Amino acid sequence: MRFERGVVRICVVALIVGCGIGCARIRLEQRKDLYWKAVAEHSDNAHALFVLGKISLEERRSGRAVDYFQQAIASKSNFAEAYVGLGHAYRERKQYRRATEAYEKALEVNPESGSAAEGLGTCYYALGDYVQAESYLEQALKANPQLQSSMTYLGDIAYIRKGYRAALDFWQRSLALKPGQQQLRLLHNDLERYVGTYGEPE
Repeated sequence: MRFERGVVRICVVALIVGCGIGCARIRLEQRKDLYWKAVAEHSDNAHALFVLGKISLEERRSGRAVDYFQQAIASKSNFAEAYVGLGHAYRERKQYRRATEAYEKALEVNPESGSAAEGLGTCYYALGDYVQAESYLEQALKANPQLQSSMTYLGDIAYIRKGYRAALDFWQRSLALKPGQQQLRLLHNDLERYVGTYGEPE
């Protein structure tokens, strides 16, 4: 009897999880359908093209996202968020030089864009230019102190430079904003134990 109850419980959980995923997929398809209709009616609908680009990124279709963001920009040249989206799409494709150009354009349009500054920081980090990366990530946090990824990357840069206490501080702030980062938490706790035992490197 206990075994049967366990099987029923597992089946119910699986049904709920499956429904959740299925319902999310239906909502996504409904969203796409709306924006496709909007673009079919007005091919220069910058907002609809921008959202289709974001949806394509969610679906990990970065090439299609590039096309949508470029169309949105062609329709509205001062659309800072579309330049940021284009940067994200290029970054997903590891085309970091193109990504930096898109983020820089976003900052030209909106110098207060924390997302654009963060995007530039992450690209320069990937390219190994930690000085530029640090500068843009700090700029991002000034624009928006809640940018958790910027804190993580600044912690990574501090760690690479053997600034362990600074790394711990940035990682702790990142974890406070997003507690579910298990790998980062393990890294933080391991380094904290090391620093507690051996101190900061000379």
